Amino acid sequence: VVLMGETLRCYILFCLVDLSNSVGCGKTALIKYLACAVDVHLEAVDIHGGIERTHIRKIIKDCKKQFSQLKNINKESKIKTNEIWLFLDEFNTSPDIGWFNELICNHSLDGIAIPHEIKIIAACNPYRERKLNKKERDWFRGDSLAKY
Repeated sequence: VVLMGETLRCYILFCLVDLSNSVGCGKTALIKYLACAVDVHLEAVDIHGGIERTHIRKIIKDCKKQFSQLKNINKESKIKTNEIWLFLDEFNTSPDIGWFNELICNHSLDGIAIPHEIKIIAACNPYRERKLNKKERDWFRGDSLAKY
């Protein structure tokens, strides 16, 4: 398990990590388990329709603050772990999905680079076509995205 965790740590250092699978398959549990196995601080955030950019800005600001505190603690105790994993769970449920592109793919926030020691891991659930009743079909007739 530790070897798998170290492999994941190396992968996270150099790659974009996005987990995508069915609801309830264990994406969150896997990341929590691996963070514990490799002794990395994990900040897990459940994204939903009510999460706005201001919430994410605050989370990133808190991660930067935690990282600077972690750096100071590590100097004193000589711990080798000097990174934070920010896990964005179900990021595709947010209405700001396009904004998450900058955060996850470009590793920046409002055009400002996020420290490389803050690793962003994202999980999404696949879209499923909704079954609309007759009233909803009439209501959403012109909206091609309403079926998701």
